[in-house]
Amino acid sequence: MKKTILTAVCILVAILLVITLLPVKIDCGDSQRYTLAERRAAAELIAARVRSFEGCRLFAVRYDGDDISQNNLDYCNELVSGEKTYKDCVVFTSYFRSPIFGGGAWNANQLYSWSWCLARTEAEDWEIVAFGYA
Repeated sequence: MKKTILTAVCILVAILLVITLLPVKIDCGDSQRYTLAERRAAAELIAARVRSFEGCRLFAVRYDGDDISQNNLDYCNELVSGEKTYKDCVVFTSYFRSPIFGGGAWNANQLYSWSWCLARTEAEDWEIVAFGYA
């Protein structure tokens, strides 16, 4: 019985180690509007924000394309109510797992798919304007 429990614990630890060490897949897709460097900068902002969610594990970030991004520019401008005017918008989807034991607002060990809207003005870099369930 002890050997079975020890084996199960070892397998669980090995699985957690593999999951922890997997690299994050960042798919910047194709764009006619934005350079790869511009899309990568936006994706890195998202990755940094998800990393700040204590206990969460980011798996992937994917650019949703020029059409979806352009269709969300007005939405981003509505969110700032005239405080500034965004000229560009990019939309990404992220996939991450919540903390194994949950906590706070997180359900335990659940896969989340969130949509992210990032926008910028003529003079500023990308900023995260909205994010949440896709």
